[in-house]
Amino acid sequence: MTSLSDILSEELNISKTTVRNTLQTLRDVGLINCGDAENKGQLVSLTNIGEIIIERLRDKNKEEWR
Repeated sequence: MTSLSDILSEELNISKTTVRNTLQTLRDVGLINCGDAENKGQLVSLTNIGEIIIERLRDKNKEEWR
């Protein structure tokens, strides 16, 4: 998660701490899978519920643009 935090921080021009805390929150509420102290190097991915939420947000966004 550290590498992703660094990349997102630079790309979005926000602090690494903010990015790291946000990613940790997303992991804690079950929206993403990612490494931790015991599982370093695990790729970040959406959980099933994370994918459902993203899909619903995309659908809602499509409806608003019609």
